Amino acid sequence: MGFFPLTEWHWQVLRKMGETGLPESYVQYILDRLMGISVTTSFADRITLPGWLIPTILSVYLNIRAVRNIIR
Repeated sequence: MGFFPLTEWHWQVLRKMGETGLPESYVQYILDRLMGISVTTSFADRITLPGWLIPTILSVYLNIRAVRNIIR
């Protein structure tokens, strides 16, 4: 979906540590590694967008509301 430098750095560290068979998606890797949930790349991609978009919209909304309350 996109490129994130820290993700690339983590992939490089994992490869140097001997990790092989890394998935295409970092979200896929995190779900499998930390939660033991094996998902397809397409599913990981589908949950990544709303997982980023919802908190971003909520944050913008709450920050606008806070600024409006300060101005009043």
